[in-house]
Amino acid sequence: MIRPLAVLILAAALPVCADPSLRTEVLENGAVVLVKENRNMPVATIQAWFPVGSITEGDNLGQGLSHYVEHMIFKGTETQAPGDFARAVKAAGGDLNAYTSFDRTVFHCVFRSEFFDATLAAFSDVIVNSKMDAGEATKEKFVIVNELKMYLDDPNRLIQYAYNETAWRTHPCRHPIGGYVDQFTKLKPEEVGAYFRRWYVPNHVVLIAVGDFDGAAAMAKMKAAFGGWERRPIPPIHLGVEAPQHATRRETRSYPVKGPTSGARLKIGWHGMHGHHPDVPALDMAALVLSLGDSSRLNRVLRLEKRLVQSISAHNDTPGRYAGHFAISCALDPAKLAEAEAEILREVERLKTELVSADEMARVRKGVEAWNVLNRQDVMSQASALGVSQLEYGSPDLTAVWDAKLAAVTAEQIRDAARRYLVPETMTVAAVVPATAVGGEAPPDGAGTGAAFEARIEEFTLSNGMRVVLRRNDATPSFGMTFAFMAGSRLEPVEKQGVANLVAEMLLRGTARQSAAELAAAINGTGGTLRVIGGRNTLLLNVEMLAADFETALGLASDILANPSFDAKELDGVRANVRFQLDRMQRDTAGATSLRFHKILYGTHPYSRTPHGTAESIAALNPDDLRAFHARFIHPKNCVVAIVGALDADRVRKALETAFAGFAGKDEGLPEVAPVADLPGGLVDDVTDPTKNMGVAFVGFPTVTLESGDRWILQVAENILGGMGGRVWDAVRERKGLAYSAWASNVAMLDRGYFQLGVMAQPDNLDPAIATIHEEIRKIVEGPIGEEELRSAKNKVLGDNLIALQRNAAQAQAIALDTVYGLGPRSLFALPGKVETITAEDVRRVAKQYLDPAKAVVVITRPGESK
Repeated sequence: MIRPLAVLILAAALPVCADPSLRTEVLENGAVVLVKENRNMPVATIQAWFPVGSITEGDNLGQGLSHYVEHMIFKGTETQAPGDFARAVKAAGGDLNAYTSFDRTVFHCVFRSEFFDATLAAFSDVIVNSKMDAGEATKEKFVIVNELKMYLDDPNRLIQYAYNETAWRTHPCRHPIGGYVDQFTKLKPEEVGAYFRRWYVPNHVVLIAVGDFDGAAAMAKMKAAFGGWERRPIPPIHLGVEAPQHATRRETRSYPVKGPTSGARLKIGWHGMHGHHPDVPALDMAALVLSLGDSSRLNRVLRLEKRLVQSISAHNDTPGRYAGHFAISCALDPAKLAEAEAEILREVERLKTELVSADEMARVRKGVEAWNVLNRQDVMSQASALGVSQLEYGSPDLTAVWDAKLAAVTAEQIRDAARRYLVPETMTVAAVVPATAVGGEAPPDGAGTGAAFEARIEEFTLSNGMRVVLRRNDATPSFGMTFAFMAGSRLEPVEKQGVANLVAEMLLRGTARQSAAELAAAINGTGGTLRVIGGRNTLLLNVEMLAADFETALGLASDILANPSFDAKELDGVRANVRFQLDRMQRDTAGATSLRFHKILYGTHPYSRTPHGTAESIAALNPDDLRAFHARFIHPKNCVVAIVGALDADRVRKALETAFAGFAGKDEGLPEVAPVADLPGGLVDDVTDPTKNMGVAFVGFPTVTLESGDRWILQVAENILGGMGGRVWDAVRERKGLAYSAWASNVAMLDRGYFQLGVMAQPDNLDPAIATIHEEIRKIVEGPIGEEELRSAKNKVLGDNLIALQRNAAQAQAIALDTVYGLGPRSLFALPGKVETITAEDVRRVAKQYLDPAKAVVVITRPGESK
């Protein structure tokens, strides 16, 4: 399992690793280099992990210097101008990003592996030679201020602030990672450069490459790229020691809101231990017993049975440099805070008084085993695991060691650790609630690629009419499987809004043979996942498990699809959760703006409505409504099953025929859906919302269906205009500093889709940002599109798909959707040929045809008081 990470342990030589695909070296300048081959897909990642974060900022604690470096690292070198590296990664079909935590800063990019050499050259230049230019730093300050203010709308951030500032009294973890706005703005631009040069040095880094390349060649290239980086002295780090806590601490804070809210957040935690303490495995097991999967204690009791929370999790945070916390966090209705807290503490007391059963221990261990397989299929996850292992334990292959320690934990050790650490004297309880709940307002504030992107598709039809598509992939002993039905909100009657989503939500809430708790226990027993998703067009049942559990998965899936109980009591709980989701969408600035955008763009078409329905419509629906929808659409003739993984066709066919022999239903065909009406012309919806700290603007245009030949040309246009290094991003964010975020998005649909550009910005910057968007659209229609810019955008389209499809489950879902939409199961694998032939003239043509200012739909949400 991936664990939080804290300290870099360097040695003259690294331990020998059991993984033959992994190479490790320590360079003469002290840099640790880890290189791992992964031939699953033709993609790769390069990363740099520094044990530098908000707690290492010394005299600048609370100012966010490490986070400032994260923003500035890609702002140019002596040989690369600001934005050049983003464009280089985009040209390699990839993405770049970075993040900062209490004790680390990580810079990473993922891309098509055939561009390994060029990407490595550009990445190493950025890491070693970033200029930290004062002028760029001044511009970026405005972006970061926007980001920090945006967090004030997010209760998930606010609960962390409340908890950390209460649990820690003197330790630097009490400060926000990005700093306080008033303290951050005091920083001088030159300070970020001095901080970067002091801490981001070769003898203080782990460099990682994972992907489709020859490992020996890639290691040689990593050494050449980073070997000349000069070692520097590292200043000592003094974190201080937190004084012992001797009594329970409590803190409740509110956030301003009018109208729908995102509910409350509750976090209960106890002071724990550092990552090398011998009690860590026992408390890790305690956290897993409490919250791993739907059948875990907290999920089963608080979420499913008593319906006190919308979500809940437990985590044992054990950094290497200081003692962390054991914490339980949940999202819930403010009215249920007291009851939820009491129930959580009852479950904690059970850990102290009752031994965990052998069945629970076995379930957790199977869950950890499956997690390590299913969540390590892509290169980013594998690199992250290496970085965590190396920084915290000085060894890159921690997984096997840690699994062995977890396997050795006994029920008695869990009980004893809970008694020792989870005591009232060291407990902190923090809550964040909407201001209306407390009656007041909150205070303002390519080294040789080898993987092939080939279809290798087998198709057959079961005796009941279900269509099956199989792609064998033996890269890991696992599989992904998607059952896809044309059964989305697009097909529901207007008077039954939300019924499709409720059917999807209810499928895991019990069958004629198994209760919701029994289903959850059976799924968790495999260590894998089984989820149901309801959308605008389809209902999907997605499975991701170990290959050994294939027949078990089919038994579960057939029972869920054929025999749902649609219990009235369970439906009441699901309705409450859907209302919470609707409230959260309205509370979120971008979410509320998106709802208005769809209503204007689609008029009376079903796409104008959210698949969740409305509070009124879902209140009127009953179990018989769900049964009728299920009978109409969930049957074999309306189903495509796509399976990708380490499974042979004979086994798959035989197991499916056996499991679904009793799955039947009447095929009445699909109802007709009226086409989307043409818009009369450009439309503007501009509102002011006093509850928001950040403004949002969407500029959208009607475009094409999934079958249109222009779909992928528009996708290329999206990547010329949007994303880091795109024209809109560069103009709005980099050159003019008008917005924290700017994007372009091409959304093709079964019926007419749309092309959307948008920004998140402070109120005074919204109108200039919208004007800039229109100007960039005019330039792409009238001006030149360079060969390199076009090649970069095309590579990005292909790279996005390859990177997203590393997991078997992702491939299965994509194949199932393409098949059920009538595009064919091999459509995905024909994409390179479609994209490679796109020309600059094609892009100009679709931009002129579809991105017509006279047809623009502009939807704006402005913070501030209504005029």
